[in-house]
Amino acid sequence: MASVETQLKVLTEKLNLSGDQQNKIRPIMQELHDATEKLAQDRSLSHEERLGKLRPMRHKADEQIREFLSDDQNKKLDAYEQGRTPTCTAT
Repeated sequence: MASVETQLKVLTEKLNLSGDQQNKIRPIMQELHDATEKLAQDRSLSHEERLGKLRPMRHKADEQIREFLSDDQNKKLDAYEQGRTPTCTAT
């Protein structure tokens, strides 16, 4: 999994995030990253169970991040997310 800073750098380049937006989005991404790492280490869960727990977390992070984006940036994020593979995480 890519680091939070790497993911934030990609979003900054794709969406032209301001410094203020980066500072607001970073903790959301960090929380998702930490939760993802914790789930990945939980060997008591099957792969499907981990994905089932991860999807709502990603959805919540995506919603939280979008609150800090302009309409144009949200459209760019939509386009970016359409082009990603399911295993990639930007949120």
